[in-house]
Amino acid sequence: MNAFDDFSITGAHKEFEILENILNSTATLLADFDIQPKSEPEVYKPMINICKTAFPDNKSCSFKFQKTAKCYNPDILIPSLECAIEFKYVKDEKELNRTMDEILADVEGYKGNPSYSVFYSVFYAVGSFCSPQRFNCMWEEKHFPDNWKGIYVQGK
Repeated sequence: MNAFDDFSITGAHKEFEILENILNSTATLLADFDIQPKSEPEVYKPMINICKTAFPDNKSCSFKFQKTAKCYNPDILIPSLECAIEFKYVKDEKELNRTMDEILADVEGYKGNPSYSVFYSVFYAVGSFCSPQRFNCMWEEKHFPDNWKGIYVQGK
């Protein structure tokens, strides 16, 4: 047994844990860089660069999930994890609920891609109109597939 086994970062499980820590820290990271987003692009554009520190193959999305009637364009792709990330900027619970429904409708558009099989939706909430526990209940009630994970963060 190697004395440093506990410190090795190997395997997809550990990589997803790192990614989820970054995504769960979105509001804190943006605040640390004095970024007070007023729109969705002001959330995801800095997060592209932040994610690159842990996942150098991370890229802003020029790749599109093309379907017959619509084209789906995630905010961040991490090919090494076969992962796509969507960021959403929401101002109140009604908008949060509507946006979750839109993502749920988009699930079919992302389905069946041979290169990407794990999906995150990060909801950056302005203010404290919803608790993380309530968000998790809302997410579960919508019956998202297991390969989709919703993350709720509270900004200012």
